[in-house]
Amino acid sequence: AKMNRDLMALKDYVTASDASCYAHLPKGVVSVTISHSNLKMRMIELKFDLHQTIGSVKEKIYKHCGSDPSHQKLVLKSNGSTINYLS
Repeated sequence: AKMNRDLMALKDYVTASDASCYAHLPKGVVSVTISHSNLKMRMIELKFDLHQTIGSVKEKIYKHCGSDPSHQKLVLKSNGSTINYLS
């Protein structure tokens, strides 16, 4: 029972500001989780300006995962559902 209370207290501490973590992003900036179709890695909370070109987004992704921008196919998703394909 004590272990359960301790774990719950830790969870509460770690997730305390989850509801407002994106409230402090500058206007026009989004935080995105990136996944890779061939790598078992996730790049969590990369920041992008809404006015960036797709080319500059691909360059930033290249710096994180090493996949050449000419071979990237970007798919915008929300909760697993495809919203749009980006060239």
